[in-house]
Amino acid sequence: MKKTINILSALTIAAVLTTGFTACNSEDIAAQQPTGQSAAAKTFTMSIPATMPTDDTRAMAFSGTTSTRTFQMAEKIYVYNATKGAMFVGYLQPANISADGRGCDLTGTLDGTIEAGDELQLFYNMNSICDVPADEYDIEENLFYYTDQDGTPSSLVDGAIATAEVDDFSSNVLTTTATASFQPVQSMFRFQFKDENNNPINVRSLEIKSKRNALVDYYMPLASSHDSQNQHGKYSVSLATPTTDFIYLAIRVDENISNGDELSFTAVDADGNGYVGTRNAPAGGFKNGKYYYNTSAIQLTKAVRVAPTITWTSVENGTAVTPNEDHRYVVNAPNDTDPIEISISGTSIGYTFYFGRNATIHLDNLTATVDKEDSYFYGNRDITLDINGANSVSCVNHFVSICAVENLKLTGNGTLTVTVNDNEYCKRCGICGFYNYTDSDSSEARYNYHTTITELDVTPQLALNPAKTTVTRSARTDNGDGTFTWTYTVVTNP
Repeated sequence: MKKTINILSALTIAAVLTTGFTACNSEDIAAQQPTGQSAAAKTFTMSIPATMPTDDTRAMAFSGTTSTRTFQMAEKIYVYNATKGAMFVGYLQPANISADGRGCDLTGTLDGTIEAGDELQLFYNMNSICDVPADEYDIEENLFYYTDQDGTPSSLVDGAIATAEVDDFSSNVLTTTATASFQPVQSMFRFQFKDENNNPINVRSLEIKSKRNALVDYYMPLASSHDSQNQHGKYSVSLATPTTDFIYLAIRVDENISNGDELSFTAVDADGNGYVGTRNAPAGGFKNGKYYYNTSAIQLTKAVRVAPTITWTSVENGTAVTPNEDHRYVVNAPNDTDPIEISISGTSIGYTFYFGRNATIHLDNLTATVDKEDSYFYGNRDITLDINGANSVSCVNHFVSICAVENLKLTGNGTLTVTVNDNEYCKRCGICGFYNYTDSDSSEARYNYHTTITELDVTPQLALNPAKTTVTRSARTDNGDGTFTWTYTVVTNP
């Protein structure tokens, strides 16, 4: 779908409340489920009139702009037979698009099993659940995901579903009983933030959680139950360039549990400062197919410390570890010889970790800052980092952000950006393992010595399995304030 941005009138803007979220209306959408009937397979042509909604999308913007969905000639619309529980081979494309772009005829050739009375689901801008042949995967498990957005309008995930009933398919031409009326399966949100002194926050990263766990980050519309369709989680976004301007996100909510909900925000600014705050849902809870925004920025409070999201897999007695008085998580294995395994994500400000045994740490879009003279991770044995998504660790008052007394190894698919203080004696490239990745021989570029300022392949030193994983260290960035930054890119093949 193409999104066009227009300016709202002053009267429209004035109608939006400044203390809570406001949304335009739309109908609730419920995915239809297959019944398992059968019929002979056919190849047929299909032409069906289709529309995009108008009321809810006329104000799909935040306090000053509006986004409008329109059909585009080249886009593919996949068709699922909900009665038979099967995806058709082939797709439809828009033709005879109306002047406003909201109406068209969807035409194309499809292969599949069909009977009069079958219920069809049409997926617009949702190719991730449809574009693999049905015999290669369990279709109920295919995901429509909201995790790849970057806060800009161009990255908004904007899927829509329409239903139609088969009327006739004589002469291998399929007709339906009514127009396919597409409805969005998520809502559009726009955020802007200010601090307690009403100064704009220059946001670098943002994390949003729901008090009732009503946010859906993975949607499986063809799954057999509501709970299976809606996979709950948080929303995290890292901005390519910090901004005080609007941040846009498409968010799906679980309407069954959204009533009385509250959103919590953790924002990190360009200098690594954290801010926290909450915002109540409107009466009745958040709904899909709407557009939520505030006419004034949401006020957040500067936080001295923010704890990350931690999943404790294998630690002392299998239970969570609480930080000590120095705000450090001291983590030991259940037994002296057992490994430690934890997952860390979200925003971490002012906390550090000590691992007493071999540790596997799963990083998932973590943004961590430490303002004292200390590493974020310190391991007394081996550390294995499983890196997923975009992660960053900043220790501006210390010369290394992650340190293993023995081996430090990397795996996964993602990036790890580290910022550390320049040190006269310990000139490492942000991370180190004393056995495999250290600065003991500065004359060899393969060693971890930050006078090597160009990009370097460090797979032999850092990859957990060099046969499958590559690790590239970026060129050194001199930040001009006594700190250096490197990005480690990790790619693991199946």
